[in-house]
Amino acid sequence: MVGEFLSYDPYGIMYRRNDPDFDAVVKDAFERLATSRELEQTYNKWFLTKLPTGERLNLAMSAQLRSIFEILGLP
Repeated sequence: MVGEFLSYDPYGIMYRRNDPDFDAVVKDAFERLATSRELEQTYNKWFLTKLPTGERLNLAMSAQLRSIFEILGLP
């Protein structure tokens, strides 16, 4: 999480395979969150701003994650 970039490990979510209805729900939710900018706002809330504990992680969004969000519809 800190220091030199060692490797690229994609973010992911795992759920039951062969469930096209649930797959569609997950994909639709992420697309909706990306296009409404809520996905970016949620990232900023937990990784850039002060946490409820008073700590700040100050972890800027990686170029790879930003690209994924843009593919999903982030303006």
